[in-house]
Amino acid sequence: MLVSSSLLLALTTACDKGSDSAAAESDTDTDTDTDTDTDTDTDPERYIEGTVHVTVTDAKGASTCDTMIDLTGEEFSGACLFCDFTLDIETSVASEKGTDCDYSAYPFAHLMEGPVVSDVFLGWSDTYAGYYQTYNDILWFGFALPGYPGPYWQYAIAYGGGVNTSTDYTDGIDWTRSYDVYGYNGTQLYYCGYPAYTPGSANYGGAYTGTGSLNCSYVTPYENWTFHGVDNGYAYISVDTLSKDTTFDPYFYVSTPDACWVGLGSESFDCAFPPSAGLCPSLALPTETGETYTVSVRPAALCDGATGDYEILVDTDGDPALKQVAGGELTPYVAHVSAEGDTTVTLK
Repeated sequence: MLVSSSLLLALTTACDKGSDSAAAESDTDTDTDTDTDTDTDTDPERYIEGTVHVTVTDAKGASTCDTMIDLTGEEFSGACLFCDFTLDIETSVASEKGTDCDYSAYPFAHLMEGPVVSDVFLGWSDTYAGYYQTYNDILWFGFALPGYPGPYWQYAIAYGGGVNTSTDYTDGIDWTRSYDVYGYNGTQLYYCGYPAYTPGSANYGGAYTGTGSLNCSYVTPYENWTFHGVDNGYAYISVDTLSKDTTFDPYFYVSTPDACWVGLGSESFDCAFPPSAGLCPSLALPTETGETYTVSVRPAALCDGATGDYEILVDTDGDPALKQVAGGELTPYVAHVSAEGDTTVTLK
């Protein structure tokens, strides 16, 4: 059994029948040491305000949006492991001109909340070690989703020469950000588990052929061809180049009308007119009688010339009705977006 020392002292004193002169002495030692430590956390919080000027021009150079956006924000303890500090941002449209200000399409630029993005944040890093190099002065974009408060830090709005600020940020954080927007002019294809095709190893030739020409001024030119399955056998498909001046590195997808890609022709044989890099494609494709197949011919890399001219060859046991059905730019240029942020930062 444990007994406290104070209790033991009390019991000992009660049993002492003699006199203890030392006990009569009074203890006059008083502790006058007072705690004078008044240190409190005086680190100031940052407050930002300013404007963001957003402009958008379409593929023809016409202005579709010219908007001035007011911006305010306060520092908060957001979970951004690589940020020196973070800011919760509020934005509103101060003035708007243009025929099509689709803000949901330009999240880097406007920093505005909406049905998809429920909250917007900015993050700041003096340095950030990326995969390939170390970046300096990075302004990050963070966002929250309805029901998921975040913030989720994914993108750098600007960095390095695209950002201007002073060491203590009292001159503000100003930035520029511009980028191009591309659309998609085609059907998104999915692999749907059709019988496996066999990659080719030669130009299979064939009695059914056609010639095409890709416009290499496009970012992603394409041309589509269709043919029909004539039996439950195979169609042997090849694409070859036609001249030294128009050679390129081609490849092609094969798909069915339900957007399933069922074959891919890639590096298979030496082109008749070899490009600066790459081989020409072919494959053996299992077919079903009466099914329609689409072959989409595309360049695997930049063309050597202004056009990519080619021949498509299909070898089957009957006439597959090969014909070209579409062509152009798969991901056409849509617009150019520019944003200029002009802000001040105060400490409070």
